[in-house]
Amino acid sequence: MNLKDATSEDMARELARLRGEILMLQRWAGGEAVPAVRLFGLLNGFETIIRAEGIVGISKETQDRVEDLLEVVDRGEQPTDPVHVASRLGSVGVSSTDAATVMQLCRLQDRFLNAIDRIASAPGSKFSYLNSKIGAEAQWTGPLHYMEIVEESVAGKLVAVHAPSVPRPGEIIEQMSGPDMEVIAVSHLLVQQPDSAGKKRNVLVPHVIVKQLEDDEARE
Repeated sequence: MNLKDATSEDMARELARLRGEILMLQRWAGGEAVPAVRLFGLLNGFETIIRAEGIVGISKETQDRVEDLLEVVDRGEQPTDPVHVASRLGSVGVSSTDAATVMQLCRLQDRFLNAIDRIASAPGSKFSYLNSKIGAEAQWTGPLHYMEIVEESVAGKLVAVHAPSVPRPGEIIEQMSGPDMEVIAVSHLLVQQPDSAGKKRNVLVPHVIVKQLEDDEARE
């Protein structure tokens, strides 16, 4: 496809095709429950399926308007409270969803970081999830697997997490707050979960058994 001559409809169909191919790989590699009709519709460019996916692009004009906002915030000329930010976005016809998407791109490009942090940190902000302090996985683009961390010494204490891979016995899990934990064993719990058609399927959920480390153990 010649991107210079492509229309927005052409771009949407191309994005739909690419999403269909990615979903097909996910279904093959990870057993994702992706309906065949969804894959067929995306791969063949059916408008009804594409619209249902919500595939829309961010225009350069929209990106420029959000970046204009970030520039004036950087210069201290724009209040960052939710009311003023919403008013500014509304006046230029940009939704908060599109604005957040542009801010995420800017963060990944290491641009306007201070302005985004100020907007995200404002009390009541719709963009609080963009705060850099909680964006540890922003650079991760691979699959995340569901698992449960179980503390050996605390009966019934379980924490559900997503991670790129299942930790192995002997590995250390560092917490942002709290003592480090050592993986002492990994087991798998067989559970039944309904798929998109309501039929039950068997799923293995990793249970990562851990013990808390004392300060002297963590330092070794």
